[in-house]
Amino acid sequence: MSKGSHKGLGFGTRAVHAGVSPEPITGAIMTPIFQTSTYVQPAVGEPKGGSYDYGRTANPTREALEANFAALENGVQGVAFASGLAAIEAIVKRLSAGDHVISEENTYGGTTRMFNHVLSRFGIEFSFVDTRDLDAISAALRPSTKLIHVETPTNPMMRICDIPAIAELAHVEVLLTLLTAGFVMENVSEGDRGQALLHAMVRSAAPVFVVFFALAGAKI
Repeated sequence: MSKGSHKGLGFGTRAVHAGVSPEPITGAIMTPIFQTSTYVQPAVGEPKGGSYDYGRTANPTREALEANFAALENGVQGVAFASGLAAIEAIVKRLSAGDHVISEENTYGGTTRMFNHVLSRFGIEFSFVDTRDLDAISAALRPSTKLIHVETPTNPMMRICDIPAIAELAHVEVLLTLLTAGFVMENVSEGDRGQALLHAMVRSAAPVFVVFFALAGAKI
């Protein structure tokens, strides 16, 4: 199924077909699991498809996963990472020294430590609030605030925040919203939930992937 052709289709149809194209050699209807680390190139520096040189840079199976999850969340692009922290770090590193981030205070401990002990050393500032309280989020806003990081349900206290309300607040302030959904594998919501959504697959039977989605309109 090509990009954009999933518009108007139901969630179940997208779950099965989005991101999947018949394999060109055998005609297999579902994307095979490509386990190769390297690819044959017609000439030096001329990888097929423009990107198939090493498995770490391009892999058809991973691309199908990314496209499928992006379609399920009505996103424009999906990127698979080997860990949730890698995905979060990639987003926060789009910021610059002096920028400010508001984060859920009960987020995963590894995330908090990365914010406080690693990324803060690069001049990025962090504030931690109970994101169930919209007034607390509003009070934490600064002229330098560029990102609101929300985790729901939180780990470990399972707090639930109002995703559409936080996304609307971020849109009014022209901020980027990053939603981490570590415990929720389903389509989180069909409503407004911000510009970036991170799904953790480490708690399923699937391979360990974390997928980040840049939703339509995101400026990252």
